[in-house]
Amino acid sequence: MIHNLEPREAAAHGSGMMAAFLLRPGRFFAALLAAGLTLSGCASPDDAGKPCGMVSAYLEPARAEGLYRTVVTNLDGRSVISQPNYQLLPGRHTFTLVELIDAPQLDVPLSLRVAKTLTIEVKPNTRYHLAAHYLPDGDGKNFWQPVVWQQDAITCHFPQTSGMPL
Repeated sequence: MIHNLEPREAAAHGSGMMAAFLLRPGRFFAALLAAGLTLSGCASPDDAGKPCGMVSAYLEPARAEGLYRTVVTNLDGRSVISQPNYQLLPGRHTFTLVELIDAPQLDVPLSLRVAKTLTIEVKPNTRYHLAAHYLPDGDGKNFWQPVVWQQDAITCHFPQTSGMPL
C-alpha cells in the first residue's frame, strides 16, 4: 500500500511500522511495511510477553582498548536498517557488521574494508554490546574482528500487543 504523505504525517506512522521514503518534488511517498523488520528483530505477535535478550551497537566502546563502533547491516541473513538495539528471542543469532574504525594509523584500502559476521548465543535478560576490535598488526582484511565488548543484566520481555491490526 502506497501513501502520499507530508513528512510530519509520515512521522506519525512510526509506531510498529517502518516507512521507506522516496523523495519526489514536494512530496514523500511512504511504503508502509509490516512490523517484521522493526527494532524487535522480526518478533511475531506470538512472542508477546516472552522473555528476550538485547544486542546493542550504540555505545562508544573504549578506544584505548582498540575498540570502535560498528554498524549492523544484516541480522540472521536478512538486511536491516541499523538500529541502536535489537530485541531478540533467546537463541543463536548472526549479525553482519561493518567497522567504523578511524584510527590514525589505519592504512587499509577501502576495497579491503569488508563486512564480517558475529554469532551470539543470546540469553534472556542480557544485553550484548557490539564493537570492532582493531588489530593494528593485522594485514589485509584481518585488521579487525567483531566482538561483544560488554554484557549487562537487564529485564527484557516482548511487549504485549494492543490487538489493533496493522
